[in-house]
Amino acid sequence: MLFSRAAGALAVCALVLGASPLRAAGVEASFHALGRERTLLVDKDHVAVRHAAARARPAFLRDAEAQAFAQLGVDLVERPTLRAGEIVVGYPVWFDAARGAVGILTSEIVVRCDAPAALKPVRALAGFAALQETVFKKGLYLARFTSPMAALAGANALTGAPGIAYAHPNFLLPKVFRQSPAAEPLFAKQWHMENTGQLGGAPGADIHVKGAWELTTGAPETIVAVLDGGFELTHPDLDGLWFHNAKEIPGNGADDDGNGYADDVTGWNFWSKSADTATGVLDDHGTAVSGLVGARRNGKGMTGVCPDCTVLPVVAAWQAAEDAEAFYYAGKMGAAVISNSWGYPVGTPETDVLVEAIDTVAKTGRGGKGTVILFAMNNLDQDDCAGPNPDISALASVVAVSAASDQDKKVGMAAWGDCMEILSPSFETDRPGIATTDLTGKRGYNNGRYPGDLADLDYTTGFGGTSAATPIAAGVFALMLTVNAELTRDEALAIVEATADKIAPEDARYDPQTGFSRKYGYGRINAERAVRAAAAFKKYSRREHHGGLAGTSRMDRAKSMR
Repeated sequence: MLFSRAAGALAVCALVLGASPLRAAGVEASFHALGRERTLLVDKDHVAVRHAAARARPAFLRDAEAQAFAQLGVDLVERPTLRAGEIVVGYPVWFDAARGAVGILTSEIVVRCDAPAALKPVRALAGFAALQETVFKKGLYLARFTSPMAALAGANALTGAPGIAYAHPNFLLPKVFRQSPAAEPLFAKQWHMENTGQLGGAPGADIHVKGAWELTTGAPETIVAVLDGGFELTHPDLDGLWFHNAKEIPGNGADDDGNGYADDVTGWNFWSKSADTATGVLDDHGTAVSGLVGARRNGKGMTGVCPDCTVLPVVAAWQAAEDAEAFYYAGKMGAAVISNSWGYPVGTPETDVLVEAIDTVAKTGRGGKGTVILFAMNNLDQDDCAGPNPDISALASVVAVSAASDQDKKVGMAAWGDCMEILSPSFETDRPGIATTDLTGKRGYNNGRYPGDLADLDYTTGFGGTSAATPIAAGVFALMLTVNAELTRDEALAIVEATADKIAPEDARYDPQTGFSRKYGYGRINAERAVRAAAAFKKYSRREHHGGLAGTSRMDRAKSMR
């Protein structure tokens, strides 16, 4: 389970919390997700309140958790210190205190039902306050209660009830954006695109994108949705990159295209619930990621893997239902690929509402051909695919991306396991990082923190981690779907797996039958071979050849199913 019910569990949690260990008000409880009971520990001594103008850093938490709660826009205070007018969000909860998996239990629950009649028991629950169907998924409801504990009890009471597919708390959850800044000064070289050994790397330790560009550099109708923390829409090297919703009249406050989002001319911000995608908590991260997907070839700086593709900016939210809504939105807006350079803290359980959304879009997106959804694995030398709560990248319907260095090896501090598909370039410790777009001026990664970075502060060579590897791979999938838009999601993945470079074979020990390695996946993604194979695949009928290349997809093997 997530957290041991033994007495020793409280001692571990007390050590993690430090100065203010949990007292008698710490409540062990449970909720249900993905068909299993999950334990959690509710800290009822503290409450989460919306940030005041001058907020104090939560002193009783370790730095990582303090930053997580600050990311969510809340302060944690002891109950007697609440001030008049402060809005209580909920109680902090620990899913796995030893690994820092923490969230906030709110007064909302998510309920999925087969028919409206099944909702009758909801209104009869103790503490029930309101019920509303979501605008993005028919049959999915948010129920509000008078308190977080009443909401938790309500969700558990509904689990297994007739007509109820699932019910669980609508947790407020921090995200871990999986960048990892380079440790040493780097040069302005995009070695991940073409490695000639210019920075001491192994020649050819790259994605071989030039050969792919002989066939295509992408097309505006190929949309890559980037779910991230914010974006600098006015960056000069990203001019022409961003999605434009021609059916929406900007600034009139109306939902002109009837998709449920007013004025979403350039994506949607699920954090602020507005069309302002230029505002977020990590606009440096989203700007760097977007540049790796599709920075323009305009002579101004860097270039992305798919420089003629379109990026749909989607600012990520913090609650389970809103995260799910973001995936439905990206699919609705026509995303062929969805790139996610983030995950939840290690040990955080996935929720039914999010898994259902990801599975649905991966299966039904692009008119039923399926949307390719990529997730960055952790920047930790660990198995992301095993255990009671594997990483979100372990989901069967996503492409799990880990990192390869400029030395033709897996990055040491990058995750692995049975659920991973591919490696994609990023930096190794003391090796060159990834060059990409940065916030203009001194606001981003390149702000004097890393001496030796570029003189042009609008770019950085200090980006890395699986946050860099994932959009690079997303760009390759976008190139493939440009030359062959009829590829299904499974066919595209099978091609990438079949054409990957089998780097470091002695270390990887690829299976001679399947070509798979638990440490290296199917190898490092090769853009040229993948795009050429996608173009050739177009000549054949999938109906006639379905048992061939497409049959090798790892979708035929379950990925560490929960």
